[in-house]
Amino acid sequence: PWWLTALRILMAALLICALAGPVLNPDRDALKGSGPVILAVDNGWASASQWRARQTLIEAYISRAERHSRPVILIGTASSRDVRLETMGPQKAREAVATLQPMPFNPDRMKLAEKLENSLKDQGPHSVVWLSDGLDYGQGKNFTDALARISGDAEAVTIAIPESGTGALGLRAGAGT
Repeated sequence: PWWLTALRILMAALLICALAGPVLNPDRDALKGSGPVILAVDNGWASASQWRARQTLIEAYISRAERHSRPVILIGTASSRDVRLETMGPQKAREAVATLQPMPFNPDRMKLAEKLENSLKDQGPHSVVWLSDGLDYGQGKNFTDALARISGDAEAVTIAIPESGTGALGLRAGAGT
């Protein structure tokens, strides 16, 4: 019967759509601003326990920037002393993710904010993504305020924090030490 053929065609079309993974709302993950996407990544001691998940998230933001044809500035907050700010294309940014590693000390977020403000002033709106390690260090509010100034729009700042229970691990002295 004709309806059985039509049903098979409909089922095949639904299967193809399901496997293709259609995007129903492609701009829901759009980054605000028009300049480079700044990825400020906490890479101090507290980020080490979930480093692989952090790298995956960084790569997801690079993909978002790539979809919108935007360059990326990737910088670690714990390694901001010696790092030069560099605007990168998506491929170079992905290579930089592999070299960004957790450091055995606290992030220096305000030093990074100062470097960003000095380097990017008057360069237009930016999207800023801060991948926090979940600890404040007494700098959280001041850092987010600085990121809002850098972006030119407080709504262009995204803060990603670890899920509850996945934060920093600590060490304590063992017996007899």
